[in-house]
Amino acid sequence: MEILYNSELQKLILEYRQVDNENAYLGFNVFALTSDVFYKENYHSDIISAFLNPIGLHNEGSLFLEQFIEMINSANDKYDDRWIDIRNYINAEVIREEGRIDILIRTESKHCIIIENKINNANDMPQQLPRYYEYMHEKGYDIDAIVYIPLNNEKNIDKTSWVNLPIKYIEKLVKVIPAFDTQSVCLVRNWIEPSMQKSSNIDCISLLRQYSKLIKSLTSYKMNDIHRNALLQKLIETPELFDQATTFVQMMSELPETMATNLSSRFNKNEVIRQYIKKIVKWPGQVNTCVIYFSETDKSKFDVIYIYTCLDKYKAYSVSLTCFSNNTHNACDINWLNRLTFDAKMDKSNNGDYERIFEFGKEDDVVRFVEQLIIAANQTCE
Repeated sequence: MEILYNSELQKLILEYRQVDNENAYLGFNVFALTSDVFYKENYHSDIISAFLNPIGLHNEGSLFLEQFIEMINSANDKYDDRWIDIRNYINAEVIREEGRIDILIRTESKHCIIIENKINNANDMPQQLPRYYEYMHEKGYDIDAIVYIPLNNEKNIDKTSWVNLPIKYIEKLVKVIPAFDTQSVCLVRNWIEPSMQKSSNIDCISLLRQYSKLIKSLTSYKMNDIHRNALLQKLIETPELFDQATTFVQMMSELPETMATNLSSRFNKNEVIRQYIKKIVKWPGQVNTCVIYFSETDKSKFDVIYIYTCLDKYKAYSVSLTCFSNNTHNACDINWLNRLTFDAKMDKSNNGDYERIFEFGKEDDVVRFVEQLIIAANQTCE
C-alpha cells in the first residue's frame, strides 16, 4: 500500500507521535482546579511575570529572570550580535501592561526586554511589535529583545502592517519562542524545566511542574487538531490514498479477531493444553475473545479462561482467570495460584466470583503462561 510509504504521511505521523508522547495528563493540577480561564492571555502573563519578578513572593531573587535571559540567548543565532548580558539586568523591574506591553523587563541603566504573550493564539494587532519598540525607544531604552511567545510554532507574526518602519532592525530583535515545542527552543524545555532544577523552593518547583503540564496539555490538544486536519486535507487531495486508508483501517479493526483465531489454533495443537481442556471457542458477539473451558473434574482449579485480544503492543492479550461462585471450590482450589512463581492471587468480585487478569504483549507469552497454569493447577492439591 502506498499509504504505508508516503513520506508526507510518515512525517505527519512522526510529528503527531512526538506531541502525543509529550502530552501531559493534568490530573490534580492547581491551575486547572482553581480557574477556567487558563486559555486566556492575561492568565499566562500573570504567571510568567510573577516568576520573572526578582522581588516576587517566590523568594528566589533573580534566578528565574536569569534563566529566562539564558533561554533568549540560546534562541539567538550563533552569528547574532544581540547577546544579552545578564549583568545589565541586576535589580531589574518587571511590569505588566505598561504601554499595553504584556510583560516589560526594564532596568535603571535603560535596558529592557519586551515580552508579547500569544499563548492563547490571539491575532496580532496592527504594527503591534513595532509600536512597542517605538514606545520604549522614545523613552531612551536600549531594547535587547522582543520575545514573542505563541503556544506552538504554527503561529507566525503578522507583519503585513509593518510599513515605514525600521523593519529589518526590529526583526533582528524579535525572538519567537513557543510555549512548547519538541524541536526548537521553547518556554517549557528552556525556561520552566531548568528553573525547576535550579530552584530550592519546593512550592516554586511544584507550581512550575504543574504549569509545565498545563502548557503541554494545551499544546497537545491544539497540535493534534492541526495534525488531524492536515491528514484529512491530504486524504481529500489524494483519492487513492483515501481509499487505501479506508481499507487499512478496516484491516486493522479485524486484527484482534485474527489474533484470537490464531491463539485458539495454537491451543488446540498444544499437547499440554489439549489434554485438560473441554473446548476452545470464540465468544459469540465478541470476535476478539477466545474462551477456554476446562473439563468438569475435581482437578479443575478454575472454570474458564477468557483471553481478550486488542491492538496494543504492550498488552495485546488480556488473560482473565475465573472461578464461578455457583460452583464448589475448596480453599485449595481458590488459593493454588499463590504457589506459582509470579503474583497470581485470585480477587473476589462483588458477585462472589474469583477472578484475576494478566496482560501480555506476545502470543508466545500467552501460550507459555496458560501451559504453566494448567501444569500448576493439576499438580497442586491432588
